Amino acid sequence: MNGNGYLDYGEFVAITVHLQRLSNDGHLRTAFLFFDKDSSGYIERAELADALADESGHTDEAALNNVLREVDTDKVRRPLARRQRNPN
Repeated sequence: MNGNGYLDYGEFVAITVHLQRLSNDGHLRTAFLFFDKDSSGYIERAELADALADESGHTDEAALNNVLREVDTDKVRRPLARRQRNPN
């Protein structure tokens, strides 16, 4: 706001974009937490496999590998010893 007590078009657009971003951040966080079952802060291969499993519990390994190859850009693999449940 420019202090005149009214929103002009530019101010309206700015606040709308800001509110949309806040809403999107919340939805993205909720989606991430859906996959991050152990609350480790990472979506691990097993968690993604569970999410991609069909009704019988089978996961297409080729599809899983393709997803990981495309979205895991840093290719960092955490050691198993650090993969402990977050107590929170």
